[in-house]
Amino acid sequence: ETNYRMMCDCELIRDEADTGYSPGYVSTFDIVILQKMILSYDYNNDGCLELFDVNGSLSQDAMGWINAGYPAATTDFNQDGVLTGFGDASFSFGFANTLGAITGSNALCIDDLNCIRDFILGRISC
Repeated sequence: ETNYRMMCDCELIRDEADTGYSPGYVSTFDIVILQKMILSYDYNNDGCLELFDVNGSLSQDAMGWINAGYPAATTDFNQDGVLTGFGDASFSFGFANTLGAITGSNALCIDDLNCIRDFILGRISC
């Protein structure tokens, strides 16, 4: 079993993992939204959402989204009342870059969601 006590940055979880769908605290609904972001924009199917690669260039996820013609969003991730490809993707990629640091990467990955879940359930103490 993964030792999340060593991996997870609880301060980032507390401060950044609130997507705004459940304002004021990090909830299981935030995990659902974050997972939906990954599934919506993970064009290289690696279980992560990243905006930039290690060289600082746009990632395969970002390029896949661009090359797909900026597909329309299926969820109003930025909660502006409009489903748009650009606004909702920009919001999602912003979360990816911020929350990826939970486990020390530059991408929002399934491991990060596991950390958030275990934080919510009290499995890790910070």
